Amino acid sequence: MKKNLFSKILFFSTLALFFVFEAILAEESTGFFTIPNPLTGINSLPDLLQRVADFIRNLALILMPLFITWGGLKIITAGGNAESVKKGREIIVWTIIGVIMALVASVIAGVIGELFPAPAEAGRYSYLLFISSVI
Repeated sequence: MKKNLFSKILFFSTLALFFVFEAILAEESTGFFTIPNPLTGINSLPDLLQRVADFIRNLALILMPLFITWGGLKIITAGGNAESVKKGREIIVWTIIGVIMALVASVIAGVIGELFPAPAEAGRYSYLLFISSVI
């Protein structure tokens, strides 16, 4: 019964989110459902790394409260079951480790962007020219 209720709630909330996003995108487009290009404005590899790292960081920060809540509920509803308490703790610990890794990846991408700035001439092989001039 609980599984069936959970699947219905998940289905209808996903459906509601689809309509919200579709309405937002419909304002910006010509009425058709379009997906904006997330890679606009990227001119170099460090820019791409930073954009991907920022996306992963933001996704981790959005999902973190959900997983910590899930782990906490698992502990609260354990009812003396040591296995459920252990599982809840593992969920919380691995969530925190994942968020820390996402934050560190974002910092590393920023450092890479600072160490290897985009060359002045933005061409297809400009990074190869830049690397060969450094070596």
